[in-house]
Amino acid sequence: MTPGAVYYRRDLAKEVFGNDDPTFISEKLSSFDNIVETGRELNEAGYKIFTETTALNYFMYTEDKQPWVVDGKLIMNQDRLNILETSKTLYDESLIAYAPMWSNSWHAAISGEIPLASADGTNSSDTTQVFRECTHGPFRQFLHTLPTLQCTFLAE
Repeated sequence: MTPGAVYYRRDLAKEVFGNDDPTFISEKLSSFDNIVETGRELNEAGYKIFTETTALNYFMYTEDKQPWVVDGKLIMNQDRLNILETSKTLYDESLIAYAPMWSNSWHAAISGEIPLASADGTNSSDTTQVFRECTHGPFRQFLHTLPTLQCTFLAE
């Protein structure tokens, strides 16, 4: 298994929550309910919590240890249903930036503003910034080299 990390924008945390401490932010991301509520708070301030809903996968894999398929059958448990419900809420309430992983807008979101997109794929003239992104492996080292990214490493 590849170790993972959660990065977040300390400047946005300080602005929106008045606190950028990793322990405080860990609590804000400690459950799917907290993630949705944090997403709402960030959205009210003009920011998006994630680039896209697949960022939730990193949170799921910390809890769910069983395989997805056993004896040729798909295994759905409450943890997996929770991630699907949370993804739908983030998507339906436009709490994400609709910037698919590895897209130009996803790369741009690492260090600054991106066009504000909608669920139907259209962009407006408005822009947004993304609060946090998860990553794993060697890409994590690359993130530390970006001078415009103000982030903190949370313990794995």
